[in-house]
Amino acid sequence: MTAKNLGEILLEQGIIDRDALDRALQIQNRRLGEILIEERLADPVAIAQALKFQARARTGRRTTRLSVETAALDDILRRLEHLEDQVGVDPAQAPPYLSSLTSLRQSVELLMLEPVDTIFNKARWIAEHASGELGKTVKLVCEGGGITIDRMLVEELADMALHLVRNAIDHGLEAPGDRVSAAKDSTGTIRMGVATYGGRLVLSVTDDGRGIDEDAVFERAVQKGLLAAGRDEVDSQALFRFLFTPGFSTRESATALSGRGVGLDVVEAAAIRLGGDVGVTSQKGSGATFRISVPLQSARLTVLPLRAGDEWVAVNAAEITAIERTSDPAGLLLAASMFPGSAPLAPARAPFLKVECLGGSRWAFDEVGQPEDVLVREASAFAKGSHGVIGGARMRSGRSMLLVDLELLSAIATPLSTT
Repeated sequence: MTAKNLGEILLEQGIIDRDALDRALQIQNRRLGEILIEERLADPVAIAQALKFQARARTGRRTTRLSVETAALDDILRRLEHLEDQVGVDPAQAPPYLSSLTSLRQSVELLMLEPVDTIFNKARWIAEHASGELGKTVKLVCEGGGITIDRMLVEELADMALHLVRNAIDHGLEAPGDRVSAAKDSTGTIRMGVATYGGRLVLSVTDDGRGIDEDAVFERAVQKGLLAAGRDEVDSQALFRFLFTPGFSTRESATALSGRGVGLDVVEAAAIRLGGDVGVTSQKGSGATFRISVPLQSARLTVLPLRAGDEWVAVNAAEITAIERTSDPAGLLLAASMFPGSAPLAPARAPFLKVECLGGSRWAFDEVGQPEDVLVREASAFAKGSHGVIGGARMRSGRSMLLVDLELLSAIATPLSTT
């Protein structure tokens, strides 16, 4: 296959038109991609994707891609798990083809997932381009790499993250001179984090800039006829909600990055479409944080198996802070009280296996297993209706376990001291 030049690829993919290409070629004394970005004729992410396409063509690699709906892969995965259940999980009685069946299941799992590092890589590109455009020096710190989640969710979150990074650089971070005058480092810092909490995935973007100008938001809301109340009658969170109004901007004139009426409303709409939400916090002179929280449909997580009575459940290992044996029942919640149908509830006896959670609850379990890195998916419709159940996990042994949120369960659990 003959490799096409970048201009031909961009034209074919509809990223630029012929006039933009001709204009860039007339002034070409640098690489075409650099000119198109500098002249604001093409999006930098689209340029990066086109360059990857070109590189694959030059190395002779096939560029044909097959798109498969995640739902179809999930259906295949459930069928494979059903076949594994039918042959049993006892290694001594397993048929010879069981290992091949397990390998096939694991391969399908990989097709469904993508690391969140993909989001970080795109954000770094945007941060470099936007900071150069605005004459600001920016350091982007990414936290949470290594988490692997549903491919569709990665694509959706990447789009939202790029909006938030642009917004932080343009609106949040001060110019280098202003930062020095405010006794700050001339280089602004943006922290992007991805973490899992219970059955949700949270993406946050935090800057150490000036914070949200609440007075400017109030004045613009009044100008647009969105608000009639006095300044003292509106709190910070009510003002922050105006930032997600379509067409809302505190900028008097448009720049290459903002003031065009397209921004945070797009982020919120995408989050709502995924069943999530967006939250904002800000401190004047110190910066702002935007948090996107969405349901975790499928992900590869490290889970910890715990036994309560005859029932094994899995919890997100990242939410467990300590496990130890203790004879003191004070403050402990009886885990077996969550599963009374598994066996008659016998009085608990010391020493107890105390499991402490990130959210503060402390539990008495009977046994702990080895942590495992497994695929976690939405629980079945029946199990999903149960309080505290946030998903299902397929362990390496072939056993299926419910993934539970102990903090949610703590509201209805029985204290150990009363049993």
